[in-house]
Amino acid sequence: MSQIPFPQIFVRKTPMGWVASASVALGNRHVLNFRTSKVVTGLLTTTASVCVQDRGFETHRVHQDYYQTLIREKVRVTDKAVEHQLGKSLHQSLDTVLREVRAQYGPELNEPVPAPQEAQAA
Repeated sequence: MSQIPFPQIFVRKTPMGWVASASVALGNRHVLNFRTSKVVTGLLTTTASVCVQDRGFETHRVHQDYYQTLIREKVRVTDKAVEHQLGKSLHQSLDTVLREVRAQYGPELNEPVPAPQEAQAA
């Protein structure tokens, strides 16, 4: 099993429907986000993606940062369904996804976080 604690799952209702999410801090401001929601095709889909957090914003570079679709299912989308699918995906895929992310980013995840520019200018 992975060395990180199992991430907490958050479920919320949005204007687009039910969404479940969980996050894992990776280091050097990188965060691994898991999200389950209904997509335009009507399927309940769980994805994993890496972003960089900076000053309250998350940035994901398309075709550069890690992104993987983990599960797609045709089910009725309820709060319990999104929570169940995300939990199932985390149990099945968390270790594999973490290995793939560490392989893609390598030492970048362990680099020290640069000081904010305001502090450097002072």
